[in-house]
Amino acid sequence: LPKTATTTLQTHLFGKHSQIYYLGKLPGYGFPPSVLELLDSSFSESCYDKIYDPADIHFQSIEQQLNYAGNHGQISLLSKEGLAGGPPEQKRLYAELLKNTFGNCRALLFIREPVSFLKSYYVQSLKGFQKRSSNGSKWMQKLPAAPHFFDVNEWMMARWETKSSPRNILKYAETANIYAEFFGKNNVKIFIFEEFVRRPNEVITDLCRYMEIDSAEALALLHGKRENNRYTTSYIENLKRLENCPEQASTFRSLNTEQRGSFLEAADGQGEKIDQQLTDTWLEKIHEVTREQNRRLVKEWDMPLADYG
Repeated sequence: LPKTATTTLQTHLFGKHSQIYYLGKLPGYGFPPSVLELLDSSFSESCYDKIYDPADIHFQSIEQQLNYAGNHGQISLLSKEGLAGGPPEQKRLYAELLKNTFGNCRALLFIREPVSFLKSYYVQSLKGFQKRSSNGSKWMQKLPAAPHFFDVNEWMMARWETKSSPRNILKYAETANIYAEFFGKNNVKIFIFEEFVRRPNEVITDLCRYMEIDSAEALALLHGKRENNRYTTSYIENLKRLENCPEQASTFRSLNTEQRGSFLEAADGQGEKIDQQLTDTWLEKIHEVTREQNRRLVKEWDMPLADYG
């Protein structure tokens, strides 16, 4: 799921461990072309040509890459946050596609306390919204063009009823059960983000045991590593100043994605971490979705959710 240390794991473990042949996203470089084709990811692009020669195995078919991994004693691993999102029919399509492509697999899923997750996901969306030169997603079309500040409750209002609603991500028991249908319950493992934060070495060791890779190498690769630190209130203050100055806002709109990000992030780092509060109405809507999901995780998956709020 998003905002569960995905970028840290992708960057420092999945993409670097000697016993993993990585087919997932490398932050900053996207996915291998073969994976984009498989998942029909027209919304994304591959920049693998910046790090690999065109003759490299990463540009071959998935079948060739799987054979290469097997011949070199590596496990093949695909990591993509969107595989756990969307309505149930979309999750089933992805699970069936992965089953047909990779055969009998193991699935791993990281979950996070819902309110904490949504607050973090909001900050990611706020940042991503400012970088886009056009408001392509339906929820974005409900808002003025960037630069534009919106609080977490406005974001929830814009996204809650859309196809890309975070409500679908919060149906994590549903996701786990769908993948269990295709791969078997013993081949689906759920990890808790808060447990990873509290006891990182133990969770990493457990993760490696599940993937059957060397944990000592993994612990060394992840030691002291953390990506996507939470933005601070200075980012919001800078964004509001920019939005309220027509001349600067016009200049900002002429910048490309990378320039927009650099423009706003240059002023970040001062102040408290962004921690906006959801209204009671939204908290109840969240609990309406997650109450049954949590019950199923405890009953059907023996998850110790009470230990983490």
